[in-house]
Amino acid sequence: MAGEVKHIDYKKDKKYKNLDDFFDHMAETHYKELSDSFKDLDNFKEDEHLNHLYNNIFTPGQDELYNKTTAELNNIFKDDNAKLHNKKEDIQKALVKGILAYFEKVHPGALKDFDKSASVDEQYKILSGLMDEFLGLDSRSPFYQILADQFAKDKKITVGHLKRQLKQIQAEHIGSAVDYLVEQKTNASLAGKHRIHIAAHVKTEAEKAGYTLDDRVRYSSHQTDVLLRIRDALRKGNWKDERGRSATPEHYGLRKKEKEKEQE
Repeated sequence: MAGEVKHIDYKKDKKYKNLDDFFDHMAETHYKELSDSFKDLDNFKEDEHLNHLYNNIFTPGQDELYNKTTAELNNIFKDDNAKLHNKKEDIQKALVKGILAYFEKVHPGALKDFDKSASVDEQYKILSGLMDEFLGLDSRSPFYQILADQFAKDKKITVGHLKRQLKQIQAEHIGSAVDYLVEQKTNASLAGKHRIHIAAHVKTEAEKAGYTLDDRVRYSSHQTDVLLRIRDALRKGNWKDERGRSATPEHYGLRKKEKEKEQE
C-alpha cells in the first residue's frame, strides 16, 4: 500500500548492541501520526525486546561494574575485613574503575568527553552522577553519588560489606536501567504530541476495549503520564493508581459500558 508506514520489529530487526546504538536509532525514528508512535513504542516494550536489554546489555554492564570495583578493592585493601572508615578516596577510586567499566560496556559514547586525568574526587562525582541518572534516580534518592561518603563515615563497615551491597543491588539496578530506557523512548516517541491529542487517542482505545467516559472533567484533566498509565491498564488489565495501589477504571474517569446499560 502506498504511503504505508513500516514499523520496526525490535525482537528481530533492531537488537541494540549498546546504548550508543539505542540513542542513534532513537534520534532517527520519528512518526508523524500518533497511532504510529504508539505502535512503535508498543513494539519497543515487548517482553522479548526488554529481555534483550536486561540480559545482553545491562546485566553484562553490572557484571563489569562489580568485577572491576571489587578487583580494585582487593588491590587496595588486600582483605575483605579491612575497615573503610575514613577511606573515602580509596572507595571512590574503586568505584571509578567499576563505573568506567560499566559505561565502556553499556554506553561508550557517554565517556567521549570524560577526562581520566582529573582528580579521583572529580571523576567520582561526574561518574556517580551519570550512573544515578542512567538508573533513573533523582537528586532525592541517589545511590552512587553518596555511596563513598556513607561507607567512609561508618566505623564498622568493611570491604566485604561494600562488595555485598554492590552484589545485592545488581538486579534492582538492572531493572531500573531498563525502566529508564523505556522512559527515554517514551519521551522521544511522544515528543511534539500534545496531551490533548494523546487523551483523544487513549479515549478511542478505551472505547474499543469496552469502556466509556464516566467523568469527562476528570478525564480531560489527565496529564500525559496518567494517560499512559491508563493505556497500559487497558492493554494489560491491571489498573493501578499513582502510588501503584490497586485501582478501578472509575479512578480515572472511565467505566465499563455494561455498567452504563444497567443504569438505563
